[in-house]
Amino acid sequence: MSKVLNNLKRVVERLSNSSPFLCLMLTIVFSFLEFNIYNISAQPTDYNSRLQIPEAQIKSINGKPQLWVNDEFVVPFFSFVNSDADNPKSLIINDRQVCYAAKYGNIHLHQVNASVWKEKEKWNFSRLDEALMRVVRNDPDGFILLRIDLSRECLTKYYDSTEQVRYVDGSYGDQVSIASEVWQKNAMEILTTTINYIQDHAEYASRVIGYNFTAGGGREWFQYNFVESGVDVSDANMNRFKAWLENKYKTPVPIDALYDKLQNGWIAGTDRIYYTRADDQEVLDYFDYYNEMVAGVISKFASLIKKATNRKAIVGIYYGYQLELPDARSGHFALNTILSNKDIDFLTSPVCYQNRNEGGIGAEMTLIDAIHSRGKLYLYECDFRSPHNSLDQYVGEGINRSIANHDYLVQVFRRQLGYQILKGTGGWTYDLVGRGWYDHIDFWKEINHLTELYRLYDQLRPPTAPQVVLIVNEEGLKYASDPWRINKYMMNHLRDELYKTSVQFGMYSLNDLLEGRVPESATLYFMVGMLDVDDNLANKLTKILHQKDKTTVWLWDFGQTPHSIVYRLTGISLEKTVDSILPIISLTNDGRDRLHISNNIQYLIEKKNQISFLAPNTTGVEIWGKTGKYPTFVSHSANGSRQIFYGSYSIKADLIKSLAKNAGVHLFSKLEDPILANSNMVVFHAAEAGEKSLLFPKEVDVYDYYTDTWHEAIQQVNFSADFSETRFFFYGKREDFF
Repeated sequence: MSKVLNNLKRVVERLSNSSPFLCLMLTIVFSFLEFNIYNISAQPTDYNSRLQIPEAQIKSINGKPQLWVNDEFVVPFFSFVNSDADNPKSLIINDRQVCYAAKYGNIHLHQVNASVWKEKEKWNFSRLDEALMRVVRNDPDGFILLRIDLSRECLTKYYDSTEQVRYVDGSYGDQVSIASEVWQKNAMEILTTTINYIQDHAEYASRVIGYNFTAGGGREWFQYNFVESGVDVSDANMNRFKAWLENKYKTPVPIDALYDKLQNGWIAGTDRIYYTRADDQEVLDYFDYYNEMVAGVISKFASLIKKATNRKAIVGIYYGYQLELPDARSGHFALNTILSNKDIDFLTSPVCYQNRNEGGIGAEMTLIDAIHSRGKLYLYECDFRSPHNSLDQYVGEGINRSIANHDYLVQVFRRQLGYQILKGTGGWTYDLVGRGWYDHIDFWKEINHLTELYRLYDQLRPPTAPQVVLIVNEEGLKYASDPWRINKYMMNHLRDELYKTSVQFGMYSLNDLLEGRVPESATLYFMVGMLDVDDNLANKLTKILHQKDKTTVWLWDFGQTPHSIVYRLTGISLEKTVDSILPIISLTNDGRDRLHISNNIQYLIEKKNQISFLAPNTTGVEIWGKTGKYPTFVSHSANGSRQIFYGSYSIKADLIKSLAKNAGVHLFSKLEDPILANSNMVVFHAAEAGEKSLLFPKEVDVYDYYTDTWHEAIQQVNFSADFSETRFFFYGKREDFF
């Protein structure tokens, strides 16, 4: 028995090359004998003399955010295994995945998740030790990004019911309200205690380069169960809201009046969310309050971490999912505040769960270009349900469906890493529940190949120069009625359709446009969420958008914006309709002639969602489409620019392509396979098998990376692609590349 204990560490290290059968047998033996191979003591502080404390930074080099550790550029790609997976076999699988990432993937950045908590006034660091030692044991050169969970459900039992999330129907959630000052104080103590513990143990302090702190629903800073159950009406939240209102209006606000308002518009679920600035001021005030409150808590925690680490650690969060969960109840509608915070270095989100697997798009949930324009780094969470399951035979269904086989997994990660290479973003693999999704040597060899390409291309990546931009007004979208049937439809589809158009595109906030961070290369602008434009904002927008050779598409609705300001923005007389009209647009003959497309311009419209604006006066206006007898797709020239009103929230890639052509935008393909492009690289992913062509803006040299083939002085490349095949093409002058 003593021999087994003495050699245990050596046995675990050998597991990286063990067969699955041997790993399973060792797991059974260790579990039967009640060995705990993970409760390993941290190293004492006398190691400080020989272990360097790392310094990590996100530096903006020539406008590109980059991860640097100890003054060296590092490709920002991490492995991430779930330390909450308690199955004994999962523990060994997780160890092995870290080892594989380091040994075969040359990945020495690892994210681990852990929490610390008090038991009888004594701190329990067992989970933290387990998580950190996983990297210490399995990657001698590894650095650690620590994801600290601040909302573990087990902690709610320590809080009074007034601090817990509560809903209008009187039921309680399983988490403490983010608004709870008691919880915030305890969370800050957890952060301070965790950082001090790490700094007091040099084996950890020499590895940890950053912190990703989580709270709320999904551990992603959402208000807990806001979709299923409605807003949080706990005493903790409502009392803070009441104080916010008193500060704004300088008069006391009876709390009962707020609860009365909750009965109209804040009922559980997604069917009863209808509000406007005019008749639900308290609701709209609540959105302002809640989103800024969440951003304030995040900022307070980020500041603490930066101060405690002497600003040597990077700090980030899951936040800003406007393209995926466009509902202001979430707490994610203060992105501008977050991006303005100097203590936050990176933002992350999962890859969109819809249309993400083989043959799909794999889009982001947030505004990547807005994040990068502020010098922050965006990181994709790649929690794909892999075909590799060392733990069980999980295959999933719907949005949780597993990728079908290893070859498709490779092609999907080529697509995702291709996006990261092209845009200079980063990411991590995430084995969500310890099943061994990335427990595969060949997978990590592929990751090694892709990250080496990232390292090479980082010297060649051109400045961001999109021709088409999506401009999102998060302040306006706060006030949209029925966000889950309009905002989500509009934002999800517009984002996904842009990937199908093969144009160079970017996604920015309205603040980016107003403050000069949207590149001058943009010629086609899609404006979303312009629901409350005042004189001052209208003046700024017309100065930017009413320029020669620029085209602006105003989507769907102007909300509470006065008609006079709408006219100033568009040059078109637009008025709210009093009739009940579905926003189903049919092209006119003029529209078909001008756009060279048929009527297949939008997806199915739900009967509940009716049009808001139409053009009653069409003098001097080109009518490209109508809803019944009403002009709802119209165009007008203003000061050499083209202003277009498109009165629906549903739009397809065919129509975007036609609008892009009219705006002088280059299209790389006539098909609708997912394509991401910049001015010297194209990432292609096949939505279906067949013959493909890529078209280039001028005669160039093109390098087909995966066939290792140069095509010189051409403007079109033809090739065959299998379903889900990913290809990289580099174009320009041959001598400018590798």
